[in-house]
Amino acid sequence: MINVEDVTYDADFAQTYIVHREVSTWSGGRITTTETAYTYTGVVTASNVKEIMQLPEADRVSGLMTFYSGAENQLFLTRMSDTQGTDTDNNDGISDQIEWRGNRYKVIKVWPYVDYGYWKCVAVRMVGA
Repeated sequence: MINVEDVTYDADFAQTYIVHREVSTWSGGRITTTETAYTYTGVVTASNVKEIMQLPEADRVSGLMTFYSGAENQLFLTRMSDTQGTDTDNNDGISDQIEWRGNRYKVIKVWPYVDYGYWKCVAVRMVGA
């Protein structure tokens, strides 16, 4: 297999974006939610027609962006403890939110191309979409 992870970090293609991740834990009969911000570097592109057609929210065409990250920087959908098999936090959490160019996008689809060195996700703009 060809590993294309270097492309996700190439200065000619890559941009910096912030991933906001909320994780919930059950403690003492209460749910506690904490948000942590991570700085990722990867390729950011507008979603194409093929990706839009694959999504259940295809009516929200405006505001869909595709984000790529390196294999070690996983992007998450809403999950329960380790449902995706690779949640290193091992906690419940809602979909990641990505901050890019002053807008927040909520992750709605993730493709695990880790064998090729990257993660791909489509996210929808949270305001004005």
